[in-house]
Amino acid sequence: WQPLPNKLADHRGPVTNEWIQMFLNEQTVCMKQTYASVLSQAVEVKALQRFGLDQKTIQSMGRGYGKADQKIVEIPSDEDLLTAIDRVSVPHWHWMCGMLFVYGLRDREVADCHFGTHPSSNGNLLELDVRQSKTGRRVALPLEGTEHLIQELDLLNIKRPVNAKGQEYGYTKQLVAAATQALTSSKKDGRGYHRKPKLPFKLYTFRHAYALRGDAMGYSIEDMAASMGHTVRMHEERYKQWLGDRQRRARSDRMLGRLNLDLKTD
Repeated sequence: WQPLPNKLADHRGPVTNEWIQMFLNEQTVCMKQTYASVLSQAVEVKALQRFGLDQKTIQSMGRGYGKADQKIVEIPSDEDLLTAIDRVSVPHWHWMCGMLFVYGLRDREVADCHFGTHPSSNGNLLELDVRQSKTGRRVALPLEGTEHLIQELDLLNIKRPVNAKGQEYGYTKQLVAAATQALTSSKKDGRGYHRKPKLPFKLYTFRHAYALRGDAMGYSIEDMAASMGHTVRMHEERYKQWLGDRQRRARSDRMLGRLNLDLKTD
């Protein structure tokens, strides 16, 4: 890592956001590291401070996802996801899965989300007020064509996950751990028996599917990032392996449908 602070110290030109972004891109590609890894080293040696830079601004460029999150992931179809939700018999876990599917929430966010209570919602029950999130309070929206699932999955009848004593987990790591153990884990239970997971995928798969669904339907990246609590750059980085692919296919199908219609009318 020694060349990194050396390169920063040897830089003699103006230090602009554009230069910093280019530098980070080069380091990330050459060293096969994430922005966060590169920046943690730079900040640690106080190299950035020698330029009088706003450290918070620079660090914000490095927030993103690690290598594990950048792996290619297979996302099940919406039909498969809904079938999996139907297999979940425990009411609060069933409700949680439905919320993740329809609103693209992070798993922990189900602990403090409310229908129609955001100041900008004017009581619209389709708009979800996500009060606790790692990126701040926001409004999450269902995508067109999925709003009927709010009734079908009985989402307005809130059933927040509770522990064995009937107490809500709240916005805690315990909620995520309990959901993972109950829904996706194949480890031994308390009696030593291996349990077959109710969901053959991770809970975050619902969130990823929401992002791809919106892309295929033609939603802008800005709208999807706002609803999911991302910056646009972070959204692009996370979903770059999929963005545009389903949308192009959906657009192609629509064009083919119009072509067939035109041929019939001629």
